[in-house]
Parts: sequence; C-alpha cells; structure tokens
Amino acid sequence: MPALGMAQETGRLVRWLKAPGAAVRAGEPLFEVETDKAVMEVEAGTAGWLGDISAAEGEDVPVGRAIARILSEPPADPRDTAPAPGGGTVDPPAAPRPAAAPAAVTAPPDAVAAPDAADAAPPAAGDRPPAVPAFAPAPSGRILASPRLRRLAAEDGLDLGLLVAAGHPQPFHAADLPRLRALSAPRTAPPEPPTGATALHLPAPVLLVTARAGRTAVQALQARFRDEAAVDLDESALWLAFAAAALRAVRPEAGDLWVAHRWPGAPVRLLCNPDLCRLSALQAAAGPDPDSRTPDLVLRDRSGVRATVLALSAPKAPQLTLSPRGDDLDIALVCAPAQLDEDRAAGLVEGLVARLDDPLPFLV
Repeated sequence: MPALGMAQETGRLVRWLKAPGAAVRAGEPLFEVETDKAVMEVEAGTAGWLGDISAAEGEDVPVGRAIARILSEPPADPRDTAPAPGGGTVDPPAAPRPAAAPAAVTAPPDAVAAPDAADAAPPAAGDRPPAVPAFAPAPSGRILASPRLRRLAAEDGLDLGLLVAAGHPQPFHAADLPRLRALSAPRTAPPEPPTGATALHLPAPVLLVTARAGRTAVQALQARFRDEAAVDLDESALWLAFAAAALRAVRPEAGDLWVAHRWPGAPVRLLCNPDLCRLSALQAAAGPDPDSRTPDLVLRDRSGVRATVLALSAPKAPQLTLSPRGDDLDIALVCAPAQLDEDRAAGLVEGLVARLDDPLPFLV
C-alpha cells in the first residue's frame, strides 16, 4: 500500500481494476485507493501477471503492507493465487473457473463484448508494452487528469482540452469520459420538423453581464494629466488598459493578452498587453493586422454614439461594450460560458468598474 499523503497511515482499497491472473502492463492503473482527500488510482510498476492478492475491496490497509504480487509468468489457475486477508480464497472479479463445454448459444454479434486486448494478450518476455501517450498540456498549464482517463481518452483519440475549454473543474477522472465524448461528438444539423410543425432553434448559451460606472473620476484624471504633465490623455486609452488589467485579474494563468479596440467609423486596432504599456504610447499604437489572430477580448467603444448594440449569439471572443448614459457609462459583457464562466465574467466587469470609479491607485 503506497503512501499518498504526508500523514497517511492507512489507505482504503476501493476497487481492484484487474482480476487475479490478468496480464498487467507497466504504468497501467491497477487498483483504486481512498485517502482523506480523494480516491486515486495506483499504477503497476512493472509488466507481468497479477497474483497473490492479499487485500479485499473495502479493507483499510496499513501503508507499506504488501497487498499483491506481479508474477513473471502466468499462474496455472488465477483462483489459486488470490488468498484472502483471513487465509481463505477470494474469487477473482473476472471470468469464473471454466466448466464443462456448454451448449452452443446463438446471440447477436453486438450482444457479446469484445475482450480487452490488454488483458487477452500477455506481454512478451522482457518486452514492456509502450507507455500510453499523454496529452500535451494546455497553453495555460498542465491538465490534471487521472492516468485511467488519460489512457481511455488516448485510445479513443479524445482531447482533454475540451473539458478545460468547457469549464469543467480539474482534476478529471474516468467518470468524466461520457462528458468528454459528448463534447467531442460532431455537431449535426437538427432534424427537419414534421409537416405542419414549426421548429424552434434555441441559440447556444450566452452570458450577459451589465454594470454602470461613472466617468467623472476618469475625466478628473485627464484634467490632472493635462495640467501637471501637459499630456492630453485619451479616455479610450484608459479603458483599454483597465479592461485588459481586469481580464488579467480573473485569468492569472494567461500570458500575453490581445485586445481588439473597435469604435464606429474607425479601423479596428489589435493591441498586445495594453495594461502593461505606457498610456501615452497606447494612444498612438496601431498594432498588427486585426484579422491575424482571435483576440482575448474585444472592447467596443460606443461612447460617441447613442445606440447600444449587443450580440444575441456567442461571439468569437468576449465582447465588452461601453455606452454613454448621461455622466455615466453603461458596461455590457457578452461571452460564451466556455470563454469565461459566470464568476470570471462578473469579476471582469466588477474589476473594470472599480478601476473607472477610482483610477489613480491602479496607475501607481
């Protein structure tokens, strides 16, 4: 029984993942152990055949006690190599002892499950099976997933990054496999309604977060820059810097942040890390071709017009719209849940409002 924690004295054996006498590959999950914090899979350290199981499922086993052996040769009878903790025998969870030849039974082909190739074919002597390839980590960091889920996902050619993009909490386990398969399934067109029926196609889920912020604090800061430093600071430069900083606060794992700046009657600007640039340089920055990449955030500056436009479907990137309302600004964020979940979307808007209401502390 391995020690999976600093102060662990025992571990509860939850489930054997292999039957006595079954072929085992090095690095393949062998059994599950429950600690004070989680249920974890324990991998086999070498290839061979599982034998001499001495701990039953549900038993609390002291750390360091031997609970099974991996044999170099297949046992003559798996049932004879599985002694129970009390000295008896434990029936293997796989196929029972073979009986007399049964009468032929006809069944449809799909009613008979195909045997697991890893269990049916024993490893060749002195030849370890190849390790299961792991998925590359996401750009924001390493994907946390159990070895069993990684193996099953690799066998089906599934990308664990889809679970990350959908906002499912890590670490991922084998129970998340159906959800991963659903995310990987190709999107198909909805079926045509029967004659005389009307089809109602609902759009994909969209998050809309709104707030209101004052403009007086930013305008006072503009006047101070103009009087004390002779700098005519553009209000939109502050909005760009503060919007990027608020996004970085809710996505601390992000590296470079690309923000597209759009306003009526002017070309789109694509800027990298506007929260880390000098405000005076930010006003004149042109940026690369806006079609060269998908931005992390689109800032739609509609402070000079009276109409407010909001998307009714999920945009390609989160869109933050600023619209005037008297001496205030209406702020609206539209995004897909896979781009920003509810907490991060609300945190982005709240962070921007805090910076607009009192900008000076965020410039020091």
